[in-house]
Order: sequence, then C-alpha cells, then structure tokens
Amino acid sequence: MRLGIGEIGALKTEGEIISSGIGSCVLIILYDEVNKIGGIAHILLPDERYSKTARNENRFPRPALRNLIAAMEELGADRSRIFARLVGGASMFENNRYEPIGSKNVTSCRSALAELYIPIRGEDTGGNWGRSVSFDIKTGRVRITTYRIGMKEL
Repeated sequence: MRLGIGEIGALKTEGEIISSGIGSCVLIILYDEVNKIGGIAHILLPDERYSKTARNENRFPRPALRNLIAAMEELGADRSRIFARLVGGASMFENNRYEPIGSKNVTSCRSALAELYIPIRGEDTGGNWGRSVSFDIKTGRVRITTYRIGMKEL
C-alpha cells in the first residue's frame, strides 16, 4: 500500500505500507505488535490554522490519529497495545527565520499522541533531508531511506 500526503492506511498480519518524499511532513506510524496490525498517517500540517485550502482532516495529527486508530480497531487492534514511531519533520529550507513547519509538525504529533496516551517508541525526525519509509506489518520493522544516511531501521 502506498500513502501520499493526507492519507491514512492500516493493514493486518502482512503487507507493507510505503511513503516516499517525506520532507517537513511527519509519518505517525502505529503498531499493535500482538495482533500484527499497523498503520500510518501522513501528516502535512500541525493543525487546521495552517491550511488555506479545502479541508482534508487526515492532513492534521488529531483527526488523522482518531481515524487511523478507528481503522486499526476495525481490523482487531487493541488500543491499549498500540505504540507509535515518528518519521519526518525536516527543515527543508535553511534560511527560514520562523520556526520551521517540520518542527511544528513533530511537536503537534507528539502532543496528539500524548493526549491519547500512546507511547512513542522511536523517532527519526528533524534534519534537513527527505526520507522514504517502508513499514512491514508482519515484523513491525520500519525502514527509513535517506540520501544522506542511506538505510536504517527504527
């Protein structure tokens, strides 16, 4: 399954969720390792105040998390077993005098997860480079590829 900006996706038992070209966006990756159910929300902006176009609520952490958890629960996930990993939130433009949107995205995602008592077990955030992610549902492995670092697992 491939995910683009503002999309969520969940799978059970096996399969892979892939998202490429992650810059200032943040992927919230959720996993219930007992039931082998996982999902990703591809977050574009910290909240609705940053959007000037028609709304797609899955572009923002709070509604995207709510919708992703519901999709995972439909597949049989137990909310009490779900944990998160975060990937992205880069500062793609170095000479920005304002707080970069990438770091605001990361802060907003952390806050949304804390509100739902979902622990974060790993992060690969910040920097000034893009990332691509592959999430293997069967194993729970998250592979991150960047031009700067190569490949690593989270």
